[in-house]
Amino acid sequence: MKKIAIALIATFAALSVWAQPSLQTPAPVQTPQSVGMAVNVTGLVTQSFRNQLSNVVEKMPLYVDARIMTSSTGGVTLDFDNGCDVTLKENESIKVSDDKDCAALWAAVTPVGGPAAVVTATSSTIPALVIGAGGAAAIIISNRDKNKASGS
Repeated sequence: MKKIAIALIATFAALSVWAQPSLQTPAPVQTPQSVGMAVNVTGLVTQSFRNQLSNVVEKMPLYVDARIMTSSTGGVTLDFDNGCDVTLKENESIKVSDDKDCAALWAAVTPVGGPAAVVTATSSTIPALVIGAGGAAAIIISNRDKNKASGS
């Protein structure tokens, strides 16, 4: 009985070591696919790619799945290899793709930040809701007792 128990323990130990992933063969890093370049960069323009944020500079490559964002002072023209040029004005964004259709690339341009709609309250007990373009929402509640101290 003791020999069987020792054999089972040895077998399970060997299986657990065998099931471990190899530490000596890391997954290969895929080279990003460039589909064009940024030109006519003005103001602050940023690129978010693979969890890294960087400033866009003249003739910087455009990589598939990167997000290009302009600030309130920024602008850029994206010169795609397929012959399409997409110009982002201030506060606009696009996720770079390898789509060959120029109309689809232009349709991918979205606004960044700023209010999309403002609804005002008519009574001091009804909150006003401001919905931002980025999906963020802030509730502004008017306080009719502004002169009262906390706890009074």
